[in-house]
Amino acid sequence: MPFAYMLRCSDGSYYVGSTTNLELRLAQHQTGDGAAYTRRRRPVKLVWFEEFSRVDQAFAREKQVQGWSHRKREALITGDHHALPTLSKGPAAGAPGRVSTSSTTELKWGLEVHGGVRGCGCPFDPAWPGSLGCHRWNFCACYP
Repeated sequence: MPFAYMLRCSDGSYYVGSTTNLELRLAQHQTGDGAAYTRRRRPVKLVWFEEFSRVDQAFAREKQVQGWSHRKREALITGDHHALPTLSKGPAAGAPGRVSTSSTTELKWGLEVHGGVRGCGCPFDPAWPGSLGCHRWNFCACYP
């Protein structure tokens, strides 16, 4: 199964990636055979992961979380999903990767995203200006 994951590096920074074999990829990071970024910051610790049914979903989530601030990543790690909207950077309209408030849009990775419950106020609410997008992946408790 595909995964998006986050590692805490020895310098306190975070590394976000995706893989189809989480156990193998973690071992690669620990031995220095993973990404160059983690090679210089070992040891690393797995602090968060999500499992997906498709590789493109895991990749899209990886790219989404990579764009987040350190504080927003920490909120995801601790499960503080209500803090995510207040920690958003709020990209300008039309910025790459921005999810529109229409019911269906296409992200730059070619992944179709469907809006879910409008007005729920969570970071995945398509009516929220900094929306992360998709209820279809069951990211929030508001999923119908």
